[in-house]
Amino acid sequence: MFGRWIAAAMAALLAVSTAWAGDAEHPLKNAEPGDWAKYEVAIVDTIPGREPIDRESMTVLLEVLSINDGTASLRWTQTEPEMRPDITEIEIDLSKFQDQEPLLFMALPEMPPEFKAMIEIKKGETARETVEAADRQHDCVVAPYAIAVDFGENSASGTIREWTSPDVPVGGVVKITMTANGPEGETMEGAITLVASGDAANPPPPPPPATIGDSAIYLKQIMLGVVMYMMDNDDKFPPDLAALWGNGNGYVNDPTIFFCPVTGAPFQYVLGIKADAPDDAVLAYSEPIPTPEGPLRAFVHLGSVGLIIPEEFFEKVLTRYGPVDSGSILDSLAGADLENFEAALRRRKESGR
Repeated sequence: MFGRWIAAAMAALLAVSTAWAGDAEHPLKNAEPGDWAKYEVAIVDTIPGREPIDRESMTVLLEVLSINDGTASLRWTQTEPEMRPDITEIEIDLSKFQDQEPLLFMALPEMPPEFKAMIEIKKGETARETVEAADRQHDCVVAPYAIAVDFGENSASGTIREWTSPDVPVGGVVKITMTANGPEGETMEGAITLVASGDAANPPPPPPPATIGDSAIYLKQIMLGVVMYMMDNDDKFPPDLAALWGNGNGYVNDPTIFFCPVTGAPFQYVLGIKADAPDDAVLAYSEPIPTPEGPLRAFVHLGSVGLIIPEEFFEKVLTRYGPVDSGSILDSLAGADLENFEAALRRRKESGR
């Protein structure tokens, strides 16, 4: 549990970095709209007697949207392998800044108060160090933090080191490293490293065009939402895609996941699937997707990572176990629910990435 919070805190530090030595002002005070910074994040778990496990591998793009009335508005785009980019807009009060901790609590407001009470954070002596990142040298202040969590018999500890420089936009973070030590000898090591940065005159490159592989990735996320729904509902399949959508509180919270990123057509979900359905029965699928090789279909069944098949063979695969009925997210919502979904979809598309 400790490792989970520490890992999230490392990423959150990017948005609300601590100030460099001797500067009590918020590091975003001098940011300008259009400033951006991109980071690579890697976290590895090690359990005694086992091979290390790559737990997280992702990129994070931070962009300053606006600075108004003492508030900074940032856009956070987190991209993990084989996952739809997760975009969040963050509002930061520039009048609230604590120089003595890596803003663990501010960045994670959902952390339960009783858990916060178990954490002790101590900032160590800062030092200066030159670090190379994003193809240049940065004169940095290095701030170490010791973190201890008192779970009684399951106490844990960790350290965070943060390199900051005023020549890096969006908070100044150049690099962050973390080590967390669990009660049974397990460790987790992580690093966040700056890979590129710029301003409004030098914007980040746009995302590449969507491919049929992205369509399969989206369908995989629908499948994962189905699995989570089943865990909460006695292994019953959701009756339709509306059962997965929660406007931020469901099993699939990004409305664009329900649509093919290539064609824009809504994905189809097979209705009436029984609990004893074969594992390779089709769960959800795309409409035909044009490619130079001819039309293809992306589809997923329970437990698959997303599959692609020529259109000419798809009908046989879909109806392998008999005729099917299907429907999209738009078919399964009505009234105010449909209006709320369409509004969320517009907001997500207007985010621009």
